[in-house]
Amino acid sequence: MKKSPKVNEVNEFLEIASDFEDPLEVIRESLSNSYDAHATEVTITINTRPDGADIIIEDDGHGMNERDLESFFDLGNSRKTDSIGYKGHGTKIFYKSDRIEVTTAHDGSSFRAVMDEPWAKLNRRELPEYELTEESIRRGNPGTKIKITNFRSGQGFNAESLTYNKIHHYLKWKTIAGSTAHFFGDDHRKMDIVVKLDDEIDDTQAELHTTNRLEFPEERLEPDDGMFPAERMCKHFSPVELEVEYEGGSTELQIVGMVGGKEARDELPTYGKHSTQFGVWLAKDHIKVERANDTISSDNEFLHFFFVANCQDIELSANRETIRNKSSQVYQEIKNKIEYHLSKIAHDPWVKQYLETRKEAKHHRRSANQQASLKERRQQ
Repeated sequence: MKKSPKVNEVNEFLEIASDFEDPLEVIRESLSNSYDAHATEVTITINTRPDGADIIIEDDGHGMNERDLESFFDLGNSRKTDSIGYKGHGTKIFYKSDRIEVTTAHDGSSFRAVMDEPWAKLNRRELPEYELTEESIRRGNPGTKIKITNFRSGQGFNAESLTYNKIHHYLKWKTIAGSTAHFFGDDHRKMDIVVKLDDEIDDTQAELHTTNRLEFPEERLEPDDGMFPAERMCKHFSPVELEVEYEGGSTELQIVGMVGGKEARDELPTYGKHSTQFGVWLAKDHIKVERANDTISSDNEFLHFFFVANCQDIELSANRETIRNKSSQVYQEIKNKIEYHLSKIAHDPWVKQYLETRKEAKHHRRSANQQASLKERRQQ
């Protein structure tokens, strides 16, 4: 007798939604979905509530039809094949709320889908349902509006944990707003991003404006005068596309980055502890995932490097926070190719000059401090 294994649907939804711990991941998933929908503008509004926050995402993308909405609410049933959210996991973070309301226009039809108490029902071991209505509209006005009522998270949305400054740095570091795709061709579509917080969260500005492009600090190849001549030195290294061959196939690796001093690196957005942000980052969909600083030789300080190495054959966990296929041959060959490429950059004449300038300046400062200390002891 043959028997098929079964899946507990409620537990799967609960587990996937619970994997998303940072409330800012709502923003990350929303931007990815808007970009996949070919949106040119997306606005995210966050209003605080006693137990969470109301979040509204609006874009001018091509909208969703009835089957797209099924994929939006379903798990592992995404219709996307070559876009960012192809597994259908990301939107499950929206289930951590009291209500999900989606209004979308596509190809002459308007759809409205409402799901009540998704998080409460999942925790009662019930599978939530949504109600779908459709009406005809004038063609040529596509777009989608998603309203998440009382989204809750262990970290919460409050004035202490969420500010415009924090969101801006998060966007550029952890989402498609920090994409490096524009360095590698004209097919990268520009998307304008607006974030609005209510005054209880942050009243320092009306709203935040940015785009989906990571930019490096302005180059400064020559040292400055003074005690720290190398601090603002910075050089960009042109984007390169490398073929990586491994047993069973090949893949493409896209690398772009810069080398520079602390003042130059301070002009980059960072999210988290500053010293842990720089080095070499592996990326998928041109969104940074994990560092691979062991690809830089021990003779060089990785803090002076900031490179993003993108490969679409990197496999990610459900919440896109970690790489899953680290034991695969393709992953090992990717790292080998990165190491070889960065070894050439480490021997670039400018990089050597920069490191030597830092070393000499540090020696001069040390000598000056020793002389000052000696003079003070003599006076005493």
